Amino acid sequence: MLLITLLASAQSVKTVAIPEVVDKEGKLSYSQKALLRSTMARAITNREGYEAYDRTDIDAIMSEHEFQRTGYVSNEQIKRLGAMTGVSYILITEGIPTGSNQLFVSARIIDIVTGKVEMMDNITMGTSSDEMQQGCNALIRKMIGASSSDIEYRKRHDANALVASLFIPGLGQMIKYHYLEGGLTLGCEAALIGAGVGTYLAAKKKTTIMNSYNIDYDTYQSAANSKKALQGTSFAFFGLAVALYGVNLWRAYTLKPKKRSYAFYPTIIPTDDNTNFAFGMGATIKF
Repeated sequence: MLLITLLASAQSVKTVAIPEVVDKEGKLSYSQKALLRSTMARAITNREGYEAYDRTDIDAIMSEHEFQRTGYVSNEQIKRLGAMTGVSYILITEGIPTGSNQLFVSARIIDIVTGKVEMMDNITMGTSSDEMQQGCNALIRKMIGASSSDIEYRKRHDANALVASLFIPGLGQMIKYHYLEGGLTLGCEAALIGAGVGTYLAAKKKTTIMNSYNIDYDTYQSAANSKKALQGTSFAFFGLAVALYGVNLWRAYTLKPKKRSYAFYPTIIPTDDNTNFAFGMGATIKF
């Protein structure tokens, strides 16, 4: 049983070959190509169910038809690559400098058996080490989904939001930067509970009137009817509050986090003639 389980899990892993980065214009440095290739391989491997192969025999096959310059992969090359390495897919990455410290990167994943392009996407990133790593991770995320670490972080984030909304309705939504929804949830929950308590206390007053001495029948009957109506209204408010509380917990756990809508950062402001500079604080606000 253990052997069957291991074999099944091994077959479910999608192996991806990572050849050299395509540089048609010859403008990428060796370090940029190496960083792109290694980062794409690591990003692939970090995805559950995927495993990247970065071998020298991959480059040997690809170099036969000037792959690095043209980016062309023939069906014969694909079949030979699959036979020699045992991989299921090949990831073709192309980098094109587009300006000062900017790099346009496109990628496509090709099925070794069919030669069909399974996924393709592109992204523009900076040329620093950190920017290239973030860009490659974002590109792979767009193509095949989040990494195992991203999923684990999201689960923890969802759990934290759920616990927060468990104690304060709407707080979990605010943690995920959905401030309007969180504020409305908190306000509506407080209003429903307040209305429920208010109508319940009003019904208690009617009970006090009904229990008074020397009360006539009409007054008693009016107080009884008002008490019944107030009690029903109170139960309705509390029922809505409970329902909203349940929806609040569900939304806090399942809601996708928004990107932060504001940012503050230090900045240098030049004068008109660019001879002097002032140090200040910049702000970005997204509406």
